[in-house]
Amino acid sequence: MKPVLIKTRLASVEDAADLSKVHRASWLNAYSGILNGPALREAIAKRNPAWWRSAVEKLNAEPVAIGQFYGGRRETASRSQLLVLEYEKRIVGYANFGGSRRNYPPQIAERWGEIYELYLLPEFQGVGLGKILFNGTRSYLKKMGYTALVVWALEANDHGKEFYEAMGGEPFVRSHEIFGGSQAPTIGYRWV
Repeated sequence: MKPVLIKTRLASVEDAADLSKVHRASWLNAYSGILNGPALREAIAKRNPAWWRSAVEKLNAEPVAIGQFYGGRRETASRSQLLVLEYEKRIVGYANFGGSRRNYPPQIAERWGEIYELYLLPEFQGVGLGKILFNGTRSYLKKMGYTALVVWALEANDHGKEFYEAMGGEPFVRSHEIFGGSQAPTIGYRWV
């Protein structure tokens, strides 16, 4: 029996079409019935292959500041990263991550990283691949010097909340996102 090849790696511009497909399928699966139809269609349409190509080119052009932290401060600004998950050489998921976009109490942790997005094709969910992608992303964040992690999930996204709780996340803060002019409540999960 041939072993199954599963790996994570940093994204390249050649992945743009696959990233667009994963985004589209996972957003339709996760947010249909949660976000209003026009807002969902607009969010999906914006992330076409050209958008992904540009985003990956920009990420790859920025300097990396892995491990360059002195006295609790970054020597240079670290950039976000985009990790893809391959199953048998097919991209089936991705995670975008970097420094936290918000400030959290320094007494909990000195440096907060954030997973901005973590998505898998629906047919690859529930079989352990999300855990591989999540753990690979956490590993990169630790190498970047982040001592704590936050991930935001829409409050109405039960599947996402269950996943982050199963991964050991603790709900600790609430906020909201705006989609199509409407507020969608969110929950921030932390790992410290």
